[in-house]
Order: sequence, then structure tokens, then C-alpha cells
Amino acid sequence: MKRIILTLCIFFALVTTAYAGELYHCIGSNGKSIITDTPQDGMTKCVLKDSYDEPTPQERAQRQRQSKYQREAEETVNESGNQIKKRVALEKKYLERKKSGSSGAFVDAVDERIKELENDPDQYFYNKEQREKAAASQPKTAIDPRTGQVVPGAIIH
Repeated sequence: MKRIILTLCIFFALVTTAYAGELYHCIGSNGKSIITDTPQDGMTKCVLKDSYDEPTPQERAQRQRQSKYQREAEETVNESGNQIKKRVALEKKYLERKKSGSSGAFVDAVDERIKELENDPDQYFYNKEQREKAAASQPKTAIDPRTGQVVPGAIIH
């Protein structure tokens, strides 16, 4: 019975110390690379490579929170990826509708925009935003229905 208790005590002492320690990378006296937890005399260039401990409850909770946040971030990225795909599909459908019934240079320009949309959606939407800003900053012109004359800067309703 005493042997069993003594064996269990030694076992638990070894198990609990097995979770804490440090690993060193050293060069032995023969010039060979050695990885050890306790550098010996004659070893040179010993560098601490890794330290490991059993995490405390606070560290464990912190890791769980981090992994939860990481999962949520990945889900958000996946959702935003789906939203981007939907936005690209809608824009492509819009451009195809614009192209139908048209001809010539306009069709070629729309085809170029579709290619840009397929190759780099972010760049396409950035360029589209810039085109819209430029168009909004241009003075608006309208045709006076009574005279048929162009009226620059007129407010279009």
C-alpha cells in the first residue's frame, strides 16, 4: 500500500512539473546543435527558444475570448464576402441591362467596365464612386421646354 502511494506521489510530482519549463538551443562542445531544457557546461550560444507553462485560469479565459472574437471576425469576413458577391452580381446585371439595346462605343465601354468588375471589384467600385463624384461636381444643364435652349446650371427636378 505504501508503495502505491509513493508511486502515485512521484507520478503526480512528475506530471505537474512536466507542464512548465524552457527549451534552449545550444551548440555543444563538439559543434553540434543541441536542444535542451538545462544548458550544461561547455555548451555555447545557448538561446532560449521556447518557454511553456500551464495556463492560469485567467490566461485560459483570455484565450477563449480571443478565439471567440477570431471566430466572430471570420464569420463577419465571410458575410461581407457574400455581400460583395451579391453586390458584384447586381452591378453586373445592371451593366448588362444598360448594354442591351445599345450599340457601338457605348457597348464597348460597358464591356470594359464588366471586365474591370470581374477582375477587381474593389477597384471597380472605387472608380465608380470617383466617376459619380466627378459627375456630381459638374454643373447641370437642362433644356428649356418652351424655347428648346440649353440652360446651364439649371436645377433639374
